[in-house]
Amino acid sequence: MNAAGAEVLVELKSQSSQLDNIHGLGKGRSVGAGQQIRSGTRLPVWVAHSARVSDRRSQNYLCEYSSGPDVLDAIGSVLAHSGFNFHSFTDVEYGAPKVFANAEPLASTQMVSAKAIFIPGEHRLCNLSSAQHEKLAFIMHVVYGLHDVAATLLQAHSSGRAEAYINEILFPHQLTTAKQRKHGLPQKLVVSLTSWHKRFATLQYTLQRLLKQTVKADRIILWLAESERHLVPESVLAFASKGIEIKYCDDIRSYKKIVPTLIEEPNAFIVTADDDLAYQPQWLEKLIAGWDGDYKTVVAHRAHKIRLGSDNTPVPYKEWKWNYSVTADLSNLIFPTTGFGALYPPKCFHADVLKKEIFEKLAPGADDVWLFWMCRMNGVKFNVVPEHMESEEWKGTSEDGLWQTNLLQGENDKYIKNMIAHYGFAPEAKAVIDRSATKSADNRDFQKESLAFRQSGQYWDDRYRLRGNSGAGSYGRLADFKAEVINAFVKEEQVSSVMEFGCGDGNQLSLADYPRYTGFDVSDHAIQLCRNRFSDDPTKDFYPVGDWTGQQAELTLSLDVIYHLIEDEIFEKYMQTLFSAASRFVIVYASNNEEYNVSISKYAPHVYHRKFTDWVLKNRGESWELHKYIPNKYQFDANDQNNTSFADFYIFRRVDS
Repeated sequence: MNAAGAEVLVELKSQSSQLDNIHGLGKGRSVGAGQQIRSGTRLPVWVAHSARVSDRRSQNYLCEYSSGPDVLDAIGSVLAHSGFNFHSFTDVEYGAPKVFANAEPLASTQMVSAKAIFIPGEHRLCNLSSAQHEKLAFIMHVVYGLHDVAATLLQAHSSGRAEAYINEILFPHQLTTAKQRKHGLPQKLVVSLTSWHKRFATLQYTLQRLLKQTVKADRIILWLAESERHLVPESVLAFASKGIEIKYCDDIRSYKKIVPTLIEEPNAFIVTADDDLAYQPQWLEKLIAGWDGDYKTVVAHRAHKIRLGSDNTPVPYKEWKWNYSVTADLSNLIFPTTGFGALYPPKCFHADVLKKEIFEKLAPGADDVWLFWMCRMNGVKFNVVPEHMESEEWKGTSEDGLWQTNLLQGENDKYIKNMIAHYGFAPEAKAVIDRSATKSADNRDFQKESLAFRQSGQYWDDRYRLRGNSGAGSYGRLADFKAEVINAFVKEEQVSSVMEFGCGDGNQLSLADYPRYTGFDVSDHAIQLCRNRFSDDPTKDFYPVGDWTGQQAELTLSLDVIYHLIEDEIFEKYMQTLFSAASRFVIVYASNNEEYNVSISKYAPHVYHRKFTDWVLKNRGESWELHKYIPNKYQFDANDQNNTSFADFYIFRRVDS
């Protein structure tokens, strides 16, 4: 082709599309139309080149062609010089079928014409803006059908964006969502967020992530300004039929995230979310698991630790301990960033929290500052989720975020000074409370009031009276593990009735699937909690343990109870009752090793480990046998006591019936 006097075998036209001139997309920089391909000056914003290669000559030509200059290689060389690489052939045309006498014709494998697609190489892609990546991905999808290329382009800036493209555009019919588990909190759970018109383009992706959580919230509410109702795109409105409540209110800026929900749901647990993050599936579950059961504790995925100056007031915001991760620290100097996810228990705020005239005056653009103060003034302390979880921002959403103003321009410092001037600021006497010194194997750091141990029953009644809960074993992943095992067993053995001795606050029961249930507990306060919680469920009954007079069920349960029976006589009576009440099976979830007492006796006076299987063998060995042993999925770890346990499953079966 390039040699002097060479014969021109075929003329090839290079067809291209200029990215910034595509109808319907934003305008970029313009370039001259007369520039040639070889110059490379027209190519920086071009999408792709296509060249049609045709063979209209004889076999002689093909041989001559293959041994001479390759036309496609020549074009490829020119385009490669400008940063374009050959990708694929499309629109392939084949020769006429081969016909044979007395046989079916065969399709020809001879390619007579095809379109060669050249797309930008890695170096050229690096020079494209994020907006141009989005446009290019769109064109690869719509015009060329190059779905892998489109997904790769999106992934370069956001793996969440690529995931959404694959799941929601390419294979929406194949998208399967794992069954969501119940959240297990003692009251309603509401996820609340807000948005505005500059985020509407990517809002759908965040909403999709909130619907795909491993645990299910009772409500997910998106609050939008009434003044922007007409701007809400169909891509967002479509989520109203998928479980997202879209509601409208006055435009109180970022406070729309929580204030309207506090008015609607004053007795609910509220989790705040932002509109620009790609939340991981376990985002909500881990937040719930990180809560210690105290209504005066707020837990967050991301927080900063306030540093105090010589005058015992906060130093500038930029000088705080950012992304603080000491989970053993329960403090009123930990400052949650609510957009990454914060869990607010009912009644945790000061009475002023809804006073618009005050928060719009003191901190109009910093709901984080306002909510921190409202909690702190109500005696609340803060903690961070033990396991750090990444949440990516959707590309392009950070350009108009409040954080830029509040941080880079020092607005947060101004708002904090306003709050101090109006409400004051008292540093806590002890900034760090070492929670590990008071943890037990299954206790969620009950710190509302010190409980001096006197007697097992009295301890637990006092605990529930003071708004404590059943312990870490009845919450989070440990509760899920227990529910998974017992529900499967009840279904497999077709158990029709279940009786539990030690029903506690009912949180574990909220995950159960039993045909009929009767719960007994030593604490009258626990019984009342359960009666209130399950008042609309006719399949469940609750009684003080003193009301048991010999009633039976097919299966009796003892979950996280035996190692709380400190006194020998109480343990003996409990075991007799547990096995006498069962007609078919007994399930015990407990430790079975006395050696554990050495490691926990120092800080858990309400825990005493026994080898209870010795009692079963001695007292019920003739009529009961160990049917199945199931080790704990989350074996005890001293560094993660809220999410691990000494207990394993021991399932006994009656053999004399």
